[in-house]
Amino acid sequence: MGGEARNNHEVESDTTSLRARRARQSLETIVGFLFAGQQPERGCRVAALLAMTSVLTEIAVLLRFSQ
Repeated sequence: MGGEARNNHEVESDTTSLRARRARQSLETIVGFLFAGQQPERGCRVAALLAMTSVLTEIAVLLRFSQ
């Protein structure tokens, strides 16, 4: 039973790590658009908005799991 709890914790840790990595990548995309010094295409602006939404969602999930 202790081994099962440890495995569950490892899976949860891996999932949290993956979420954090995705959030960081999305944030890097947003920062890239902000500091590019040029007006992005409409498609890029949509991608940036989607990335921002993804970051906010991932942060909310991480905060919920950290409590």
